Amino acid sequence: MQSTPQLFNDSWDRIQTNNKQFISCFYHYLIANSEEITQIFVNSKIQEPEKLLHTSILYIVTFSTAKLPEKSLQRVKTIHEKLNISDDHFNLWMESLICAVKVWDPKFSPEVETAWLKTFKLGLDFMKKA
Repeated sequence: MQSTPQLFNDSWDRIQTNNKQFISCFYHYLIANSEEITQIFVNSKIQEPEKLLHTSILYIVTFSTAKLPEKSLQRVKTIHEKLNISDDHFNLWMESLICAVKVWDPKFSPEVETAWLKTFKLGLDFMKKA
């Protein structure tokens, strides 16, 4: 049986062959499921939201492996606090990410889903309000 990091990394590698479509799918799930999140993107005048989501994924994955909040992730947390991003928004972010993984990883399984959830847990817990 593969370890959680190996399952996540293999899934991530499979998705990277369609990275732009994957990120676009993730973004569309996210905004389609929350008018509040759509308004946050519109009101904050975020340019290139899909690029921003990709970067946030990388920051959280890096955090999960290093187990330390990097300055970049701390800056992202501060921005999210100013935008009044709630824990529910972060939960929806993760749900939307999993939906996109289901679409773009041809070997998606319950074990792969668990690997993604475990990989992102530490970073999302850090981002959520304490």
